[in-house]
Amino acid sequence: MFPAVKPRHKLAALACLLCGVAWLSIYAWKMDRRLWIGSNDFLQLYAGARLVGTPQLYQAEPAYEIHRQAVGDWLPAVVYTRPPFYAWLLRPLGALPYLAAYWIFMAVNFAGLCWFCFRFFKGSLGMAFLVSCFPPLYIAAVCGNDLGIVLGLLGGAFVLMERKRDFAAGLLLSLCAIKFHLFTAVPLVLWILGRRRVVAGGAAGGAVLLLISFAAQGLDWPRQYLSLLSNPLVHPDVQVMPNLHGIAQSFAPALATPITLVLSLFAVSAACGLAWLRKDQWHTALGVAVLTGMLVSWHCYFQDCVLLLAVLAMVLRDETSAALRLPLALLCVPVTFWMLMAPAPWCAVPALLMSAALVGALISAPRTASAPDALSAPQA
Repeated sequence: MFPAVKPRHKLAALACLLCGVAWLSIYAWKMDRRLWIGSNDFLQLYAGARLVGTPQLYQAEPAYEIHRQAVGDWLPAVVYTRPPFYAWLLRPLGALPYLAAYWIFMAVNFAGLCWFCFRFFKGSLGMAFLVSCFPPLYIAAVCGNDLGIVLGLLGGAFVLMERKRDFAAGLLLSLCAIKFHLFTAVPLVLWILGRRRVVAGGAAGGAVLLLISFAAQGLDWPRQYLSLLSNPLVHPDVQVMPNLHGIAQSFAPALATPITLVLSLFAVSAACGLAWLRKDQWHTALGVAVLTGMLVSWHCYFQDCVLLLAVLAMVLRDETSAALRLPLALLCVPVTFWMLMAPAPWCAVPALLMSAALVGALISAPRTASAPDALSAPQA
């Protein structure tokens, strides 16, 4: 994964690997037996795979019963909160014993993460060290989340876009609808960038996924789904969310909803404005679109910040200013994410840095066309 030209590079790569193992050991120790038996977020996906096609997909009690059968306990906030098509795709795992399904799922996640890091950070010891010390990565791993899969899908779409296979890239991006709430700004930015075939591919893939959802769950699932998403049970500890919702809850809880809506409108407008100004630097515009989707999401937690690796992979492909790179660099420092565990307003620091990166990208965007993007060509 890392260059082997000089001995010191080998030592640096080994140091990164040992650092990563140490971090993972710490997180695994903190999770204790919950990691090994899968008493984490994967329970909701397994419950969804077992309940899809029944009226109980978005009900809490049937999910809790599956929790008890799987791990002997139940997690109140861990109920199935994804679209029906994802549960339908996970049915093969739902047919397996829980531990077998869990470790297959974890292996697929790990493979997606490894491929992404190899493809986009290969040869960069600095990025290797960053990845080895990146707290959201380990939280996502030990919590049984599917961010590795999402990162792999995003990376595949980025590669296809670089190779000008836009429709196929859109089809792949449509699968990111397994966490659709984190990508709301991406279609708008792609349209402004003129990548209409990517949008068309995403729309085609989305239509197929919608058809699967209705075929699997019937015509009434949108109402049931919205009812579940409006339940505070599935959005605990809002103030620690690294997004605009978390910022508003930390500084003005009584006005959190209207403040979040206003800030979200500004954020999406800023991302669209940046795309218009940086049409010749689509990597940066798309990376900032992913960042914006995280900010405006109503549901975003510590582990979802794994997607910042996708933001970095895109931004580092263009010449960008310190106004964008500095907040992103500060986000990579482990202590930044530990602030999420501090009381308000300190827990809002990660989201404020993400907001600063968005503003920095906008104010530093070139007003005139710059040199052609040499990195848009296919890579060997």
